[in-house]
Amino acid sequence: MNSRLTLRASYFSCYTQNQDDESFRFLFNVIVADGEDRETKYRVKKTCKLPLAWSSREIICEETYMEVTVEKHVSCTASESMSMESWNTALSMARLTASTTWQVMFMGDEDTMESMSFTDALDQGYRLDTSPTRVVFRTTYRQPHSQTVLVDGVATEVINATVYYRQKWVVIMLDLSAACTINHGTFDGEQLHWSIPRVMTPLVQDPSSFTSSQIRMGIDGQLLEETVWRSRGFDLEETGPIINISVPFGAQGGYRKSFVLDNTYHEIYAIFMYYEHVFSRVYADGTDDETRHRMMRLLETPMVCQNPFTVDETVLDEHRFTVMLGHFPSDIELVSMKINGVFLTIPEAFQQGYSVMTLSNMNGTHGYVLEVPFDNPVVHRAYLGEGLLLYSLNINYTLHVLPQEEPFYHLASVVAQFHNAFPPDITATCRESGIIFYIGKPTLDHLWEVGVGHELLTPELAKRRGYILTNDTQGLILEVPVFTYGYTYETATTWPKVLTRQITLRDKTCQPQQAHDTRIMFSFALNTCGTKSMVGDSYVVYENEIISAKQYIPKDNPIITRDSKFRLTVQCFYPLTSDYV
Repeated sequence: MNSRLTLRASYFSCYTQNQDDESFRFLFNVIVADGEDRETKYRVKKTCKLPLAWSSREIICEETYMEVTVEKHVSCTASESMSMESWNTALSMARLTASTTWQVMFMGDEDTMESMSFTDALDQGYRLDTSPTRVVFRTTYRQPHSQTVLVDGVATEVINATVYYRQKWVVIMLDLSAACTINHGTFDGEQLHWSIPRVMTPLVQDPSSFTSSQIRMGIDGQLLEETVWRSRGFDLEETGPIINISVPFGAQGGYRKSFVLDNTYHEIYAIFMYYEHVFSRVYADGTDDETRHRMMRLLETPMVCQNPFTVDETVLDEHRFTVMLGHFPSDIELVSMKINGVFLTIPEAFQQGYSVMTLSNMNGTHGYVLEVPFDNPVVHRAYLGEGLLLYSLNINYTLHVLPQEEPFYHLASVVAQFHNAFPPDITATCRESGIIFYIGKPTLDHLWEVGVGHELLTPELAKRRGYILTNDTQGLILEVPVFTYGYTYETATTWPKVLTRQITLRDKTCQPQQAHDTRIMFSFALNTCGTKSMVGDSYVVYENEIISAKQYIPKDNPIITRDSKFRLTVQCFYPLTSDYV
């Protein structure tokens, strides 16, 4: 299974080498342990050039911390995140406590303020630092000096921090306040939604001076062009004071995790979204300062019950089943199948001539394509008459969730129908030398086989048995001489027994020339004894009947007979060119 590991580090992290706030070099080791806990160490280094010029204020809302950096040399103005009264109070405290060393002041509930040194702030979990051109403040969430407020109905964590120090006769004060939404989005069954206030009022007290420059989004800390995220089904919509971001379940860029619960397949989909808003505060003199506000957020669905699906992609002319099963994340593997009751692991399926292919999709999911020829012995066949022939497969797929190899199952049935699958038309003609079979050409010759008994009719079989097999444009002609292998010789019998002296032709005056207890012989001309003739396209048929004469009791008012009913039609076929016509 593919593993997923992401490491993000601030440009101002402890182990980053900073060159004039323009080039940053990060060194770290990656230690990988195998299944036997043997470790392999990889030394990784990454150098990043500053992609964009710094904004006056940069705010980053990471998963576990907030970070603010501001320019060192800015004009001393009232902080936007404070009221004028609060600012004046903070300024008075700064004047009284400022020294040549850096200090930080926190404003809490009800305008309570607390001032401390950088060292004391570090002891309480805050990180304060300076770089060649900027001042850095970093804090984890839910610190004692932070507050949770609602901004246009969205839960937001705010920390008001001011860094200050005395430089000669001037007190330098820098606003390092931060505000980050703490909502984790919602899921409506199809899409993940993330709501963000357009104007983060804890950072902008006067909306009239607020100017929005750019709102963008991306994933995994990287911005995406609008054409890209729209092609993936993402949406960014401004609804009043709220920015709504929507992501479809399974969209490219996220990842899916599979589970088996109550023998049912479930999934969780997660995506690490990135939001960036660049805005400015415009002053009365026309100048402005720019803020770049970035937020990272892991959006995750609850556990969703999934129903794997199959698509029957069978093409009848290809004479094979083609069935697609999908779509699954990378932690799902097909391990075996039961096809019409025959169990096959995937390696066994390959060995026995089945085709099982993996189909990869652009969004990182995959499916499986099974191909089974119609003539495979495992395929069920049923001829229902009227030219309707059915092929069918019942498939039970077994899949595993990796790496724990939890099994789950999926059932599928597919049917292929031929609506014009008439069998060959077979007629027979009796001659003195034997029987001639005419086997017409079937509508779908690949679906039918002709056999003699339990053996397939082939030229080799005909030669071995003494049959005469010929072929013409209409089909096959099979001549089976009398006394060759395959005939069954049986006596016809009646009960009560028919008396041979009572048997006649249609003309009751035509009696047998020879008569014995078990056999009789007639000899008569074609135009005598009640013989009828019928003329076809290329032949003439002469027909008569051998009939047993019944004796009824009494003769004057016959109601009872003890004689068996016996009637046998005899026909002779002659070509029209024959002298018998």
